[in-house]
Amino acid sequence: MTSLSLTENIALTTATSASKTSEAIPAPAKAERGDSTTLYPKILKLSDFIHTVRKCLPTISSIHLIGSVKLHGTHADIVFQPASNTIRCQSRNRLALIPGKEDNFGCAAFVAGIEQRRLLDLRNLIIERYKQFNPDKAIEGEIVLAGEWCGTGIQKKVALDEIPKFFAIISIKINGAWVPDWEYSDICNEDIRVFHIGKAGLFRHEVKLDDIEASDRKIKCLTDEVEKECPFSKLFGVSGLGEGIVWKAVSYCEDPSFWFKSKGDILAVSHSNKLPASAVDKENKDRVENFAKAIVTEMRMEQGWGLLPLAQKNARGTGAFLKWVINDCLVEEKREMETLGIGKGQLSPAITNLAKTWFYMKVADKGRESDRM
Repeated sequence: MTSLSLTENIALTTATSASKTSEAIPAPAKAERGDSTTLYPKILKLSDFIHTVRKCLPTISSIHLIGSVKLHGTHADIVFQPASNTIRCQSRNRLALIPGKEDNFGCAAFVAGIEQRRLLDLRNLIIERYKQFNPDKAIEGEIVLAGEWCGTGIQKKVALDEIPKFFAIISIKINGAWVPDWEYSDICNEDIRVFHIGKAGLFRHEVKLDDIEASDRKIKCLTDEVEKECPFSKLFGVSGLGEGIVWKAVSYCEDPSFWFKSKGDILAVSHSNKLPASAVDKENKDRVENFAKAIVTEMRMEQGWGLLPLAQKNARGTGAFLKWVINDCLVEEKREMETLGIGKGQLSPAITNLAKTWFYMKVADKGRESDRM
């Protein structure tokens, strides 16, 4: 597997910083160069990334990527307030997690149990590093350590399930922009089980825009290797299933529009790429239903279920669940829908029917579990 060690990461940081001063980097047209929210952005697929590059950077012929191992846990962030030493924990869609009440697999309780001084020491190291690369910039606003909360009991089937719970920093946001991961990959505190995703090494790839198929094959090859054996869990002596890779454009990594994910088949939330052409042919009267079945997968349903607060994991949560599933499908499958000529109005009812059936069965199963306890 082609990955970068910590030494290579530091060398890459130095080279990248030098290149920024010696050559002009095209500024993306209409790019989202930072935002006010601290919630983590949704990461789409290679096809969406290519669409963004061609739209926002029409003059370039290639673009360099850095990839990190995608961990299969649950998303959580540690957020430091700017004007105080206040620390909070948040999820992908909730600005505050509360230990024992509105938690996310115990992540808020984990963060609350860490001595505050040790977390602030971690924050201070990040601030020092930021100032090294940005000596003329003051730090304003919250600092977000976006992460994945992983380990035993959080996700089944993966190698990470055999490792005691830990928090892995996957991205850092300062002054409303995401900073280059490789510049901070050595900052962590393993004594309190806060790691950096860069511990498992980083991947490097150059996408040539006149040969996307070659990049697709290379990225799939690297992703299949991660799926076969998770590089992060291997650091703990555990071999087994991994999820995939998150890729970011080196020169535009502060903008999530220039990120994408590649996932192995086992944990993929969509199998639209596996559909035979005949299943979605315009002459096939069942094409919309076939497409819906390929994207309303068990993995996607479980992801939506996991995002619901405990109080909505019953019939009262039906509307919120369906809204999330429909939106997730329409956003992630937008390029495929355009290619196939399937509209939102056609697809949404089919998604609703499949997701509603799954949700009612899940609620019933949970009810039977409660009765047995």
